[in-house]
Amino acid sequence: MRSERTIRMRALRAVSLGAFGVALTLMLTSGHPDAQPAEANSASVDFAMNVVSGGTPAGGGGCSTNGNPPPTAKGDAVCNVSLNSTFVVEVQLKDIGEVATDIIYPGAFRVHTVIGWTAGLTGPGDSGSAKTASVVACAGTPSTAAPFLAQPQTASASCDSGGIFTTAEAEAVIGRFELNCGNGPSQEQVSMVLAAPKASGTRIVWFYGSISDTNSAEVLTIRCVQGPSQSLSASGAVVCTGGTTEKPDKCFASAIGGKAAGFTIILSGNDLPEISGFGSELLVPAGITYNPRATCEDSVKMLPITLCFSSIGAGGEIQFGRATALPIPPIAAADGTPGSILLVEYDVHCDGEGTFKVIATNNPPSSFGATFFDVPGGVPFSPTKEGGATGEADSLLINCALPGPHPPTNTPTDTPTATPTPTQPPVPRWFKEDIYPVNNNGSQCDQFSPPIPANCTSPQDPGNDDLSNLWLTRQGSKIPPLRCEDSTDQAIFREALSFDPIVPDPKGVHSRAFIGAFEFEVRFDNKLVCINLSAGTGANSLGMICFVDDKDTSQLEGIARMGCVTKGKAKSPMTQEKNGVVELAILEVRPMPELYSQIRANQDNGIVIQLLDQDCELADEQGHPLAIFSCEDASVTARFLEGDVEPDCFVDALDQQSIAFRWGAQKGSLLYNERFDLEPSGAVKGDGDIDIKDLQFVFGRHGSSCGRQIQAGA
Repeated sequence: MRSERTIRMRALRAVSLGAFGVALTLMLTSGHPDAQPAEANSASVDFAMNVVSGGTPAGGGGCSTNGNPPPTAKGDAVCNVSLNSTFVVEVQLKDIGEVATDIIYPGAFRVHTVIGWTAGLTGPGDSGSAKTASVVACAGTPSTAAPFLAQPQTASASCDSGGIFTTAEAEAVIGRFELNCGNGPSQEQVSMVLAAPKASGTRIVWFYGSISDTNSAEVLTIRCVQGPSQSLSASGAVVCTGGTTEKPDKCFASAIGGKAAGFTIILSGNDLPEISGFGSELLVPAGITYNPRATCEDSVKMLPITLCFSSIGAGGEIQFGRATALPIPPIAAADGTPGSILLVEYDVHCDGEGTFKVIATNNPPSSFGATFFDVPGGVPFSPTKEGGATGEADSLLINCALPGPHPPTNTPTDTPTATPTPTQPPVPRWFKEDIYPVNNNGSQCDQFSPPIPANCTSPQDPGNDDLSNLWLTRQGSKIPPLRCEDSTDQAIFREALSFDPIVPDPKGVHSRAFIGAFEFEVRFDNKLVCINLSAGTGANSLGMICFVDDKDTSQLEGIARMGCVTKGKAKSPMTQEKNGVVELAILEVRPMPELYSQIRANQDNGIVIQLLDQDCELADEQGHPLAIFSCEDASVTARFLEGDVEPDCFVDALDQQSIAFRWGAQKGSLLYNERFDLEPSGAVKGDGDIDIKDLQFVFGRHGSSCGRQIQAGA
């Protein structure tokens, strides 16, 4: 048996072995093997791409493409990298492969590796970059190029044998590339380039030409994240303000009602690597009472467990911890961005009026009680406060106040008093917030070094607000759908209350009243969009019966309406979302087919559609009205991604090839199509031809996506 694997290649049987030997000698001495025909064949050559330093597995194949099947699409292999940090990608020949032929041939002349990356990363050859490409374990002559073949955001590393590699020598060669995450959270990609012709991508070069990886181009998804952190939030009969929705600064709760008016404090771990256990400690002052659940039921993640502990200290410290039999991978949000792990839910209630501070401790990192995380095979570490300095603990202010008017006292109203008036819990807002699509990345922020330009501070398409994009993409052989309801393009809002209102029971029988019914209607331009309504998590939690008039049932043009009721006296609050809001209903917005032909993928394109709420009504279980502060509207912008002339939410080679094919076409030509006539943008669209300005508009936005737009001037 041969000690080395072999590549077999086909030769003409009519050529004698002696003549073939002469030919082989001439080929090895008369020029570069790339000069030979680059014939595609059935070789099982296999390269693998790995993040060998600076990354943490976060989903799928993690930081490697060495899987079966290998990751070839975004999200198949997800690797977390900290903001403003360097990580190293290596590409190595995993299997030199074999081709069934007539004559045995022992190896390769050259091993060549090429990678590409998206605009949110900085790599070798990028403007102002000091990152390098190198070759490791080359038993010949190494060479690198950055950028590769003048293509932006690419680099190559190769090893030329000067003769013939053995299998071991070929499989030892490593292309090594340094890359850097920017200073803003984003989701990026690193791809193994398999270019056409195959002689210009990741490949081995042998006697008959070049052989590329047997798989499709392999992809690593790189999530540039802030790094491990912890945060406190609250849900239930509480409303929180300040900070962000997920990480508030202050919460208001009822000072009366005891456990029946209780709420939940939530400890979350954010952007964590793979963990096998955690410990936590929450400091709860007098005035807030902890209501423990059954042993270990406070923790809602991390199963199956091998160890669980919980205790309450004399100073009000709540200690909780859990270890697992299997490591728990990080959790990503629906759009693939870094997610959170909800670790512990602490049920509490107010004992009386006052403002109290609860603290999630994190120092020292490995002592019993302080919040810390165990890493499989690693050293336990303590997270910092979300957005805080290293070692800073997270905290949350709880204002326990009386709901509604204060009860009468014997003190005359005109008698001054030094007692401060407690802050009243506000009447809840009724509002819309978008939940899809959501993109929390700033516009191009990761391109800049500090100081960051002011226009990078706002996310491009943040969640939980009243504005959303409705991205238009191809729906079939023709771009528009046949009917509005057939479109997969949509924007989704929730109709929500900022919190579950805490008001006294009108009959005084119970400590508070509960939501029993609601109704609302939405007005919109039915020539532009259609709308569907459905019950939200809050309504479903009470088993509400809902009556809906929308695009499926309504005879009213431009109006969708919904009303929901409960049977009997439910006497329970609606389920709340993690950010404390009560989700009453879900509103899905889809574009009418005519909208696709009214817009071009030029600069600042789009049509704004208003979603106007009115007649918002809220009632308790006996039909008594519950006050709301507002009945708020929202807006959605139907638009194409700029430069996305073959609309799929990505500006890539497909768009560039399509417009380049039509270069020079004018109105009247069979090649002319007005959706490729992009410049000048504005009220007067296009100029009647497809010229170099139109091509540059598309090529200049290469790498842009609906999740991360490359905008003019950015």
